[in-house]
Amino acid sequence: MVRIDASEYLYNVVRHLKGHSLGTVEEIVDFFRSIPRNRHLQIEERIIPDLHDALFDRDAAVRLNVVEILALLGRVESVRFLEQLSESEDEGTLIPAAVTKAIDGCRNAKSEDIRNQLPAAREILNADVVDCLIRLKRTDSQVHRRNFVRAVFAAIEGFVSVMKAEIIEQSYAGRFALSRSEKAVLLEEAYDLNDTGNARVRPFFLPTAKNVRFVFALFARVHELSTNADYSGHGWKSFRQALDVRNRITHPKASADLSVSKSEIVFTEQAYVWFLDATFSLNPDGKDEISGLFNQARQFNQIVEV
Repeated sequence: MVRIDASEYLYNVVRHLKGHSLGTVEEIVDFFRSIPRNRHLQIEERIIPDLHDALFDRDAAVRLNVVEILALLGRVESVRFLEQLSESEDEGTLIPAAVTKAIDGCRNAKSEDIRNQLPAAREILNADVVDCLIRLKRTDSQVHRRNFVRAVFAAIEGFVSVMKAEIIEQSYAGRFALSRSEKAVLLEEAYDLNDTGNARVRPFFLPTAKNVRFVFALFARVHELSTNADYSGHGWKSFRQALDVRNRITHPKASADLSVSKSEIVFTEQAYVWFLDATFSLNPDGKDEISGLFNQARQFNQIVEV
């Protein structure tokens, strides 16, 4: 598919919605992401064909935003254009995933807000950690210990996914450039050939510790931050120890591997504290709510051993 330069179409849309044009793709991205969720978006009929053309813009940020706009509009006539984009899209997995959601909504003439809602996942995952910790402190059992360890690393990996998605979206918006290797790692993709010699994308598994270090370092670099996580102290050591426990109970080789000691719970707590501190030193958004809730759970003292 030959890409076109269709940014002017988005400028027209913004002009109709806001009363004036915006100068950069970044401003357009920010404008559409500021539209309140669940608000039905209405624009003039004559803009629709321009939006369909803009689906094939050279700029990935433009394509992604047009997909999101069409999903908000929820018009059946957009389906065939979205399907064409689905067949031609070659920019990682973020846009194809958005296209799939947009097609589903448009087929049913249903307005859908498909903009990135991953940040809310952090609160949900942290709430899981808090719930598991309180349950453990109320009734200390092996089941609750294992659940706490699992919840901590589910939250950690979820937080990392949110940071990755934010970096990818910001790169699409033109805020900074990523290397091909960085983009592939962020998308967790690798490439090889199938039996017929055609190139294909396959999932790429990233070990948790390496994944955390990569995302923290990349986030700091693209945002020109001097802050980075401390890997020389007790917190990172606890993280590695807790990760070994998670891996052991996830892939046990004997029944004894499922037993989690009190000391292992202690450094799992310390690992999560270190991770939250490192995360919020890079981006403080949500720190008070997330860290505050977890710290309250840590202070919960009603313990009943069984």
